[in-house]
Amino acid sequence: MTDSPDETRAVPPPEEDPRAGDSTPLESTLSEPASATPRPHSGALPEKIGPYRILERLGEGGFGTVYRAEQRGAIRRQVAVKVIKAGMDTKQVLARFDAEKNALSLMNHPNIARVLDSGQTDEGRPYFAMEYVDGTPFTGQMTVTVTLQVATPMTLAPPNESIAM
Repeated sequence: MTDSPDETRAVPPPEEDPRAGDSTPLESTLSEPASATPRPHSGALPEKIGPYRILERLGEGGFGTVYRAEQRGAIRRQVAVKVIKAGMDTKQVLARFDAEKNALSLMNHPNIARVLDSGQTDEGRPYFAMEYVDGTPFTGQMTVTVTLQVATPMTLAPPNESIAM
């Protein structure tokens, strides 16, 4: 077989390694946007995670899965529970997961879900529960642009005054 410029060969796409994102800076992993194409998920839904009864899978990222769940007991409400995937419990992933949980727990903004609880599954995988916000899933990536306005003598001067430069 000879290779000619007109000949094309099918090359299978490389398999995605879910751990490949481990070298990504922490800032870009604090919020894992869902990909435009749904990722295959692994197995059946767990019945519960900690005290939360699992209702459905909401999304899956490189190292974690988010479920809609129901909190039962004295307080009854729907929550979102994020848990580390089985086998993804490297020191680096656990540190990123803990940093995400801690960063979210410090934020107080109407557009950021509050962290309500955290713990470990019966298998020892960490999870945290957040407010559940019903809505359309965000499937794109968001770019934040910060504009810094530098004050110049002209912008600092009171009106009707001249400035010697």
